[in-house]
Amino acid sequence: MENRNYTKALKKINTLINKAKRERDSKGYRENLGYDSQGKLEDYMSRLDLSYQEEAELMKTFYLRCDEI
Repeated sequence: MENRNYTKALKKINTLINKAKRERDSKGYRENLGYDSQGKLEDYMSRLDLSYQEEAELMKTFYLRCDEI
């Protein structure tokens, strides 16, 4: 069973990626689009009770989603 905090972090990733996609659609593509919100994600995850493995998986997911933009 997944940790509730893990699910919260996934939702935060979705929110950040969707925001980056909206920015891309309105202003055009730019380098580091999406990646610039990594600090916000790390700050958010630091407040959640996540294991190192969960944090690593979430960051991998974040990077993969940023690559898709």
